[in-house]
Amino acid sequence: MFDKKRALLALFVYWPLCLSAAATPVLSFVGTFDNATRIGPHQDVALKVLPQSLSRPGPKNRQIANFTENPSCGLVVPTTESWKQYHTEIKKWFEEQWVLFQKNPGYKSLPLYLRDQFAPNAAPSSQFCDTFGTCSIISCSNLKEDLSQHDKQMAYFVFEQISGLDHMFHRMSKKLKENRKTEQLIMSIVQAYGLLGAGYVGLDIPVIPFKEVFLFELNIYLGISHVLNTAWGEVPNIDGDLEASFRGSLNELQHRSTQCITQEMRDFMSGETNRLEQNMSSIMKGEDFFAPDPNLTIRVKRDCEKIMFAVAVNALWRFDRAYILDTDAPPSGCESDTRGPSQNRVCLPEFSKKTFWLYALNPSQEGDTSDQAQASGPIGYRNFFNETERYYNITMKDIVRSSLFTHQNGLQEAIEKIDFKRMGEAASGNKTLGKVPATFTVPVCRNPGGESITSVWSDKGRNYPCMCGEFGWNDGTWSIQKDETKKFLEFSSFMFSEDWEDYCSSHNHCKGQNDIDWHSDFERMRKEGDPEIPEDLKHPFKKCKESKKHSIGDPDKDFDNKTRAAVEQDMGDEKGVKLI
Repeated sequence: MFDKKRALLALFVYWPLCLSAAATPVLSFVGTFDNATRIGPHQDVALKVLPQSLSRPGPKNRQIANFTENPSCGLVVPTTESWKQYHTEIKKWFEEQWVLFQKNPGYKSLPLYLRDQFAPNAAPSSQFCDTFGTCSIISCSNLKEDLSQHDKQMAYFVFEQISGLDHMFHRMSKKLKENRKTEQLIMSIVQAYGLLGAGYVGLDIPVIPFKEVFLFELNIYLGISHVLNTAWGEVPNIDGDLEASFRGSLNELQHRSTQCITQEMRDFMSGETNRLEQNMSSIMKGEDFFAPDPNLTIRVKRDCEKIMFAVAVNALWRFDRAYILDTDAPPSGCESDTRGPSQNRVCLPEFSKKTFWLYALNPSQEGDTSDQAQASGPIGYRNFFNETERYYNITMKDIVRSSLFTHQNGLQEAIEKIDFKRMGEAASGNKTLGKVPATFTVPVCRNPGGESITSVWSDKGRNYPCMCGEFGWNDGTWSIQKDETKKFLEFSSFMFSEDWEDYCSSHNHCKGQNDIDWHSDFERMRKEGDPEIPEDLKHPFKKCKESKKHSIGDPDKDFDNKTRAAVEQDMGDEKGVKLI
């Protein structure tokens, strides 16, 4: 199984590689092992095994067994296992070289400095390490002959580590320039928007497999999901040609990503610190060695298909104004919670005393002549009731887990601002991230009493998420310090909803804290092209006297062709969308 610590390192050293979703770097060394012939990623012919001890300067000798020796120079070949075995010595040795490099004003490149000190027979051009030129001493026989065996071994490890890192950058940069891959990505996302036409009748979502897209594991999700969730703005642009909109966004991502990768590598090799406060010294001190992984390609392809698909669905749901209610479960438990439709209910074993509800209030019904919008499930949500290969085994539980991770760690703003360090710290050690962490960012409204639990496709039993925070609607426990409604309105786009304010005021009989005015804050949050902030959406609600009696409504209207047609009519005719 792929080491998640190594995956974490790979993301945070090379976050730009997440920005493209169009690269498949299978790490292999640019350098060669002299006359060895490779017949597989981990097989070296004509290399002999070292069962004997390796003598090094120092008070103690250590028995090194079963490592592969390069016959040209009698050195242990760098591998994941040998790197780990020698790690303490590598750290100490490299730190000495790092300090000397930093003090030497004559060098702007760490590889060139190391080449001059330890491998002067290697051509200077072999250590450009800029993703364009080479980055290898070619052979360990190019190491200085008068070096101690210990210095040779340490230098060999370090040169091969640098070579592996450069090769990763090089492969990513090359893949990013393949327009064919970008075209496939564009079409895949456009096809994923087939949810728009299929969701309400539970039809299959047309999916074209995503090809050659990069992913290691776990925290790499954070980088890809950020870019794809923001590539077309906070809400997908549906006022024109979807395909053209995606094409422009992704072409720009491709261009920026290639530039970032090249610059990041140059910065690393010149001794600079990246945005995550890492430099080459921290890489060399790490326990991870960038060795070939023969199974990486298959895993990368499948995982990336899954992530890209999830992000496309999440983007669509942002337009649909999907949201999650975080409520306390009744004493009988989540599975017995009948306050709302079971189709919208999500139970997580790690939150045994809670019930989560997944809803949407589609903005297409804003401003119409009928009453306020009825709640429903987000478009296509029925496709995630159970694990299916077609939808990458993503379920509603994964969607809620991903959204809770974002919400509970306050990462909505971190994702917008690409605060990878903060996101990585939040993700580290979390055992309940689900299959697609941070790809689904459905806004969460904490509602302990469950007053906001609503029916679907019905006026009867309809409740809006009027108050969010650790308090009840009408029990005197509200305070502005506990109130989370403002952030919820921002992230859900309900701050643009006249229906939200009107229904909460008129039907749930909510009363505002009139000495607090949010209207000017919401105005500052507006971006060019956003709707107006409703005039009456000013004050936080301090209590809501009444929640409608709970009922399930009419979940079967998910399958009603008339209901589907009405929604598509609103979304298509009013917004000028050609449905896929």
